This record gives sequence, structure tokens and C-alpha cells, in this order.
Amino acid sequence: MADLNANFDSYAVSFENALPGIADTFEQVWPTASHLLGQQQLRWWHERALEISKWGRGADPVIAWLNYAPILLNSNAEAAQSVWYTLLKFQKSINNKSIPALLEALTKFLTVKPDSPAEFEALIDTIAWLESASTVSIHGRQAVEPSAALPPFFAMLPRLANVLDAKGIRQWCQFGIQTSQQRPDYLSTYFALETKDSSAALQRFRPGAKLHDYEKRIRYFIQALWGQDPDITAVEPPREELSFTVPAMVDSLLGLPAILDEQSQLTPLQRYSLMAAHMVAHQRYSESMVADNWSPLQRMAVEWFEDIRVDEKLYNEFPGLRTWMQTIHPDAWIEQCDTSHYSAVRHRLAVFSAAVLYRQPERLGHSKGCAFYEPFINALEADISARDLASMALRFVAVTREQSDQQPTVYFDHTLVEWRDDNRHLWTFIEEGDEEDTQPSQSNHQEDVSELPPQLYPEWDYQTESERPDWVSLYARLHASGAASEIDQLLDNHKGLANRLRQVLDLLKPQDRYRVRHLEFGSDLDLDIALQAYTDWRGGHTPDPRIEQHHVTGGRDIATSLLMDLSASLNDPIEGSDKTILSVSQEAVALLGWAMDALNDDFSIAGFQSNTRDQVLYSHIKGFSESWDDSIKARLAAIEPAYSTRMGAALRHAGEGLKARKNVKKLLLILTDGEPSDIDVSDPDYLIADARHAVTQLQAQGIFVWCIHLDPKTEEQTRAVFGEHTTIVDRIESLPEALTSLFLRLTN
Repeated sequence: MADLNANFDSYAVSFENALPGIADTFEQVWPTASHLLGQQQLRWWHERALEISKWGRGADPVIAWLNYAPILLNSNAEAAQSVWYTLLKFQKSINNKSIPALLEALTKFLTVKPDSPAEFEALIDTIAWLESASTVSIHGRQAVEPSAALPPFFAMLPRLANVLDAKGIRQWCQFGIQTSQQRPDYLSTYFALETKDSSAALQRFRPGAKLHDYEKRIRYFIQALWGQDPDITAVEPPREELSFTVPAMVDSLLGLPAILDEQSQLTPLQRYSLMAAHMVAHQRYSESMVADNWSPLQRMAVEWFEDIRVDEKLYNEFPGLRTWMQTIHPDAWIEQCDTSHYSAVRHRLAVFSAAVLYRQPERLGHSKGCAFYEPFINALEADISARDLASMALRFVAVTREQSDQQPTVYFDHTLVEWRDDNRHLWTFIEEGDEEDTQPSQSNHQEDVSELPPQLYPEWDYQTESERPDWVSLYARLHASGAASEIDQLLDNHKGLANRLRQVLDLLKPQDRYRVRHLEFGSDLDLDIALQAYTDWRGGHTPDPRIEQHHVTGGRDIATSLLMDLSASLNDPIEGSDKTILSVSQEAVALLGWAMDALNDDFSIAGFQSNTRDQVLYSHIKGFSESWDDSIKARLAAIEPAYSTRMGAALRHAGEGLKARKNVKKLLLILTDGEPSDIDVSDPDYLIADARHAVTQLQAQGIFVWCIHLDPKTEEQTRAVFGEHTTIVDRIESLPEALTSLFLRLTN
């Protein structure tokens, strides 16, 4: 390195007559530059500064070079050369005023990722591409306006670098340019991370395993363990630079991290599955406790002890899960934490957890926690209850308390057990002013959607021919209940139709069951063939391994989802009648439900309505696993139309439920009286194109989609979405018969 004041005068004399601010900046920067750089690098840095001063772009580019280039040169000399070639391109372009911001952004990028020369070179390429792609030009030749994307992009680059690698930054930029092709004003807000889709794209392109790639297999895993099909949603990290989020559970909804880093000895599927299994185990084995009189420290101890108890039950029932847990549990030992500088409460609990999981009491050393190891193991073997274990946790806190527990700095190393959730479901708060009650409401009113985590769906932008990721927030909820007798009264109005349908239904019902034999993997054992195989084995012959069978029902194997448009227009009266569109729709759905139940078909019923893309409400009226009974009729009776018709997200959500079915045929019926629309969309073709794209995707995935439309005035828009898979009901009073007849025709 050069001496602190080596040749300062010989270098500084070049800036004596320079623009204001340059000489002063050089004098201020010289001590740092002469310390960081050798003589050859100093000379190159100085010569480039003189060259920039001759560009005629003012003092700002020179001052920026003097400030930031020494850091770039010290970090990577080759990178500095790449930066210089980029500056040469910029100074000849209409974007030359962005040079100071460019130098500052690149320097900050190197502070975030100091040892990533390949990523830095890739970033330089991305900047050159972005400068060209985002600059407005005439006929692709002459630039007329500077890029609206570059200034906010340079300002956001350190934030992007905390979340994305160089490949992800390039993809994020490409998506921004693609979605902004028809909306130049959109560039600045996208690259400033001020729009919902830019934030969604930030999560979409970050490195790591994405939950949506594993959700179906996680559900299959839980089904294999307990025969339960869980509801799963993604939980975003509290800060975007974090790659891990603590799982959470609200009622039966499992919240799993939207993204996992892949630096683990387990696969992402194993890690996600372990998280889900732990939360379902809480559902089966844990009970809620009143927390008002316990301190946060006591509650934390109770949560750790309960997690250990639940995990013990889990791997006793499924021993293979213990190996997964031992693979990724933090390797915690009591001597790791310096209690003179840190509060060690959390670490003591992590050490106790590791000692129990590995059955290694030596991890506790000679700490006071040793006294709890044997009693705890004995309590687990005696199947102690959660409340009795909570008493032991409180004693653990009291006995192991240390003076260092009052330290403001908590020791967090070796304490994150990633498969365990945040345990909010363990607590109930009674007194006003405490944390909100986590118990589900007993009210018949609809649950406040602001308290439910949304499911995010993309939306198709026909102008850019691309999907906007995570653009729509859909809130799935169980519909409120009304009076089932109201639906029974509506059905009484169609006794004649029901009697005629009953004769048809009797002909459509499956009349026989037959078995498929000689299977290696079937639903049950074929005793005759199994006995023959056993005889062959005892006689020294190779037995036939195909000893299982499967019973198949002849005829129908159909899953049907009926999706109702519950927008405000359903309240409109029918001309010349005392009925509303809503009441006739209820009659039709009730009659169809009765028919599908009579056929023993698998079916579900749901409704949707929207209030902008931030609130699409999806109400479950009947699930596939529910019987057609008074509880379903009560939900159907309580329908309250409101808001608008954002159809695409509802179609995608209904399609996800059908895709999970194992039926041979899958049918999605949508009952609507209007075209796709919402109050935040001014382009009438936008939501129509999105719904058409959703239908096309579902059809390609083997789901047959058909629309029953109640308003002939918008037939053209409806056929633009569903094509020939459309039934127009001219007389709404005939809807009950038309709907059931259509269903029987489509499923025969």
C-alpha cells in the first residue's frame, strides 16, 4: 500500500483549476485512497478522475468517482475495470445524470456481498441491459427520455442485494420491464418497490425453496400420517431480507414459510413436512391454557416444554421423524453461552430440548437444569398432560433463574428449532387489554377477513401477455349459517321436478361393484391368492407378489365443484315476479345439491365476491367431505350478495381443490349473472382476459369448466371467457331445471 501522504501534491495539482468541490473532495478522500490502493491503482484512479472531469457532465460524476472508486478497486480490481466501461457507455447516453447514483449503488452492493465477483459482473450486465431496455427511444434508434427505472433501481439496489442473488435481480428487472411495456408511468413505482407486484416479484425470484412448489406433497404427507387434508397458507418473513419465518397456526390453518433457504441437511420437502406434522400434532395433543397471570418468561418455558412433549409423541408414533429432528435441531450445549454478557434463558431451554431429543443429559453440564432431566423423561413416559407439564416448566424457570437473565442482550445462537411454530394457539387471554383472544368466535357472523391470512393468486395481464405474481389476495372462509328451513321451503316449490329427476337419477346410479385382482398394490388383501402364495413359499417355490385387490364402482367417478357468483346484482328482482335472482339461484343450487347427493357424487359448493384485488372473498358452503344436510342448507340460506365479480382468482382457487381430488372426472360449474368486473379495474377487457386465461389453464389440467349464465345481455363477454362451454338461461325462473339438467347431461 502507498504511504499516507505519498505524492499528494503531485496528484492534487491536477485539480487546482477544477470545478468547485472536486479539489476539496480529493483532499478528503486521499488518506483513505492512499491507504487502500497501491501506486499503480492510485495512478489509474487519478487518471480516470481527470478523464471524467473532461466529459462536460459537471462535478458530480467526478466527486462520485473520487469517493467510491477506491472501495471498488480495493474490493476487486477487475470489477473496477467493468465499472469504468459501464461509465463510458453511460456518459454517452441520455442517462448520464445517473452516474453518481450508479457508483454509490455498486459500492453498497459490494458491502452487502463483498466476496461475490461473479455476481458483481452479472450485476454490471444487468445494469447495462436495464439502461437500454428502460430508456424511451424513437423507433428504437434515438433516445428521447432518460430511464425512469434507473434512479429508483440504484436507490433500491442494496435492499435487493439483501434478498436476491444476481440472477434474481436480473429476473426481477426483466419482470418489471415486461409488465410496464404498455404503462411507462409504472416503471418508477415498480423499481422503487412501491407496488404490490414488485414486492411479490421480489419474493418470487429470491433464491430458495418456494412453498407453492411443495404444498401438494406436504398435504399428501399429512394425509399419509393421519388421513387429514390440511389447509395450508404461506407466511411471509417479517423483514424481506430474512429467508426464514417461524411457522404459525390459526385454528386448523397451517401457516408455513413462503420460502426456505436450501442450506440444510434435509430436503425442503422434509423440512416443510416436519413443520406441518408438528402443528397437526399440536392440534391432536395440545390444549389451550389461560395466560393472563403468567409472565412472558414463564410462557416461553411452557411453550418449549409443550413442544418437546408434542415432538416426543410425534416420533413415538412415527419413529422416522426423530431422525429428521435430530438432523436439524440446534447443537446446543450449556457452556456455549457466556452469561456475563448475555441473558441465557432461551439458550437453557434449547439445551434442555436437545438433551431430551438426543437423550444426552451431559449437554446440561452441571447446570441447575440437570435436576429436571430424569423427572421430565419419566413424565413423558407416563404420558403427562399439558397442564401438569406446564407446572414443571414454571418450576424450571424458578429453579434455574440466574442474575444474568436480566441482561438486555439475549443469546440466540443454537436456539432456533425451525420446525416448531410460534405457539399462539396454546394461549387464551381473558382480561381486556391483554393480547386478543385466540379462540375461534362462536358468533354466526362472518369472520373478519382482516384477521385471516390471505392466499395469493396471480392475474393475467393481456397487454403484456404475462402473469402478475401474487396479485390478488383471496380470503377463504366458512360461510355463516342461517335457517335450513328456508331452503326446504324452496325445495318444496319444485316437488314435481324432483319426482321426475328421481326417476332419472335411479338410472344413473352405479349399479354394481367389481374387483380388480392380481395387484401388487391394492386397497386390500386377496385372501385366495395370498393363501396360494403362502403355500408356494412354504413349498420352496417363488410366490406371486400380486396378492392384493381393489374394488371399483362401476359407472360414475365424478368430483363437481359448484362456484356461485355472490356479487351485489343477485339482489336484483326478476322482472314480472316477486322473486330475486338470489332466491332462484338458491332454489337451483339446493335442487342440484339434492341431486348430487342422491347420486352419491363427490361435490362441493362455494361462493365468491370481490372488493378490489386486495379482498376476494371465497365462502365455503359445502366441502367434499361434508354430507348434504341441514348445516349445508343453513349456510346456503345465509347468502348475502355484495361487492363485485373478480372471477379469475375464484376459478383458480376452486381449481386447486379439484386438482387434489383423485376422481376420474373433475367438473367445475360456475353460476353467474354478470361479466368479470371490479371497482379497481377500468379496462373492461382486463378481467375477462384473466378469467379466460384461468379457464384455459384449468382445462389443460384436466378440469372441465362450464358456465351457467343468467343475463343474456352479457352473453358476448361470457362466451369470450368460456367459449362454447356456456349455457345461457333466458328465463331465470327456469334455472333450477336448467341447472340440474345440464349437470346430468355433462356427467352422464
